[in-house]
Amino acid sequence: MYGCLSRILEKTHLTRPCIQYALVASQDGYYPSYNAGGTVFLKKGEVWKYGKTIHGENGRYPSGMPVKNLRFRKQFVGTEKQCLIIEKIKIYSYLLYPENIKRAKIAGTLPLFRPPGNRIDR
Repeated sequence: MYGCLSRILEKTHLTRPCIQYALVASQDGYYPSYNAGGTVFLKKGEVWKYGKTIHGENGRYPSGMPVKNLRFRKQFVGTEKQCLIIEKIKIYSYLLYPENIKRAKIAGTLPLFRPPGNRIDR
């Protein structure tokens, strides 16, 4: 994680206004899991994906959400560099989220390393 964050900090050109967001489940149900394969059960309000955008919700998802029953939740507004750092911290911290650990215990599996909608850490 620290190597990734230090590379972001070295970039001085990331000064555009930006939004760090989460895509959250709008209802209980099964959602695709790109990093664990198959599907994962999320309760309403649980995070499916963290991201950042310089274009806002409609610019990032002009055709609607990538998966049914997800909602865009703005979590932070700042520079692109600030949003990238916050996004990475949230993705890497997901392993320790209480709902992730609880879901794994119920399913008898390991917790997910990142939110189900985040394909890679980048």
